Order: sequence, then structure tokens, then C-alpha cells
Amino acid sequence: MIAQFPPLPTSYPAGNSHRVVLYQEPAPRPEVERLEEMFADGLAALRRALQLREDLPAAHANGLRAWEPVVRCLDHRRLIDAASRAAIVDLFVEAARIAQREGPHPALDALRHRLAEAEALATRVADLLAAEDQIARARGFDPGTRR
Repeated sequence: MIAQFPPLPTSYPAGNSHRVVLYQEPAPRPEVERLEEMFADGLAALRRALQLREDLPAAHANGLRAWEPVVRCLDHRRLIDAASRAAIVDLFVEAARIAQREGPHPALDALRHRLAEAEALATRVADLLAAEDQIARARGFDPGTRR
């Protein structure tokens, strides 16, 4: 004869009204799985930086000469190659010089913040891709082919 067990209760009587509830945050995904998102976030930060150009006073906007390479990076959606990252850094340095010379301005500060964000994301994605490539080579895989 097989014993039949009652269904498991959803709560256990403890003689009081105390309940323990455990809430867990979902585990964050590793950066390697988020490469596309990080790349897109970098492009979005660069796009927001370029939109801030309209909010700059004339004295600040006229001093920034390095817009064109950054605009081309955005037009071609290039962010992680060395030339694109250098163009972003050049514009950031120009903005920092203007902030020193002309004085601070909220739009200029926001521009520098967005450029720094775009450059940090671009560098991180480039680093992760380079690491992935080196690890594949060390394991004997050809990085040019997909499994």
C-alpha cells in the first residue's frame, strides 16, 4: 500500500503571525553579455552630448572646433576604434579648456559629462572585445570564425 501525503501547505502554523519573506534582486548579467547594450549606451551618450551643442553660449560653442570627427563617429556609428575614441577625447579636452578660459556653464559641464560617459563605455567595450579575442587565441580558436 502506497502512503498518500497531503499537499504541502503554503504556510506553516507557528503560533504567531510572523512571516519571513525573502526578496532577491535578479543577478546582474556579466558585462560580456551586455556588449551590445554598452555600445548602444555609448552612442546614446555621444548623441546627447551633440544635442547639448545648441544649449551652449556662443562664446563656448565657437571655441569648440573638434565637432566634425565626433559627428562622423556618430553618423557611421563608430565608437570603439582608436580614432573615434581619440576624437571624443579631443572634444572633451577642448571643452575643458573652454571651461577654464570662459568660466563654467551647465551645458558645458553636461557636455563634458556625456563625452566622458561615451568614452568610458567605448573603452570598456573595446577592452572586453580585446580580452575576448586574446582568450580565444590562447585557447586555440580563430577569433575570425564563429563557432
